[in-house]
Amino acid sequence: HDFHHEIAYANAAGIFGSIDANAGDDRLGWDVDRFPVSVEQMTLAGGTLATTTGNSLWSGNVNILANSNILVGENATLTLNRTLTGGGSITQLGDGVLILSGSADANSRNAAPSGLNPNHTVQAGILRLDYSTDGSSKLADVGSLTLGGSRLGGALELSGGNHTEIVSATTIGQGSNRVSRLSGTSILRMNAISVGAGSSVDFSANDIASTDTNNTN
Repeated sequence: HDFHHEIAYANAAGIFGSIDANAGDDRLGWDVDRFPVSVEQMTLAGGTLATTTGNSLWSGNVNILANSNILVGENATLTLNRTLTGGGSITQLGDGVLILSGSADANSRNAAPSGLNPNHTVQAGILRLDYSTDGSSKLADVGSLTLGGSRLGGALELSGGNHTEIVSATTIGQGSNRVSRLSGTSILRMNAISVGAGSSVDFSANDIASTDTNNTN
C-alpha cells in the first residue's frame, strides 16, 4: 500500500504513533535516513499545519485524511497550489491568508469516507480562492463552509476567473465576516445559510454570491 494508506489504516485502528519525515520510495515511506526532497504529496492526518511569518508555498498535493487545522499567522500567507485530496475537514486559524490556487479533487473530496466531511471553516483570517491559473473548484461541493467563530470573524476572497464555487451549505458564525471579489467574475454559491448569534457578513459587490435561503430580516 501507499504511505498515506498506511497512515489512514493505523489511525483508524487506534495504533497511530509518530512519523519520521524521511524520504524514500513513495510506497515505502518509513525510516530510510534521508531528509525529504520530493514535493509530490503532503498528508494531513489531524493536528495543525502552521506558518507564522512570511510567504510560504507548497507545490505538491495535500491529502487530508482526517480533520485538520491550518494556522496562518498575522501578516503571513500560505499558498497551496496543487490538488486537495481526501475527505477530512479543514479549520483555518490565525489572522493570515490561506490561498488555494490548485483544485479540489472531484472524486476523493466529494466522496468522503464514512465519518468524514470535507468542510472548510474560516474561523479567522482570509481564505482566498484564486482562479487565475486554475479555474476549477477549490472547495468540495458536498462540504459546508463556515465563516467566523472568533471575535474578528473570517473572510473569503474570490480572485480571477469566472467560476461558480459551490458548497453544500454555509454557516455565518460569530464575528464580522466578509465575502469579496478581488478580480474576475467568480461567484460563491452558498446554498442553505444558517446564521449564528453575534454574527454578520458583508458582501462587497452585487452578484457575488447566491443562496437558497430567503432574506427574512
